[in-house]
Amino acid sequence: MTTDTARKMTEVVIVALVIALVVYDIVVEMKFGTQATISQVIFDTASHNPWIAMLAGILIGHWFWR
Repeated sequence: MTTDTARKMTEVVIVALVIALVVYDIVVEMKFGTQATISQVIFDTASHNPWIAMLAGILIGHWFWR
């Protein structure tokens, strides 16, 4: 496997995961309402555990900082 092949596979996995999460979130919202969505669960969890929001910020910074 070459670096280019691995990079393309990584891109496909990222896109597939994002699409799967969006579809899951839409289905959950339609069936159970907004209290069960990914964003609401993350918000509720981070409200009780602020260190999770800090770690998410560090991770996002790592991904996008150049």
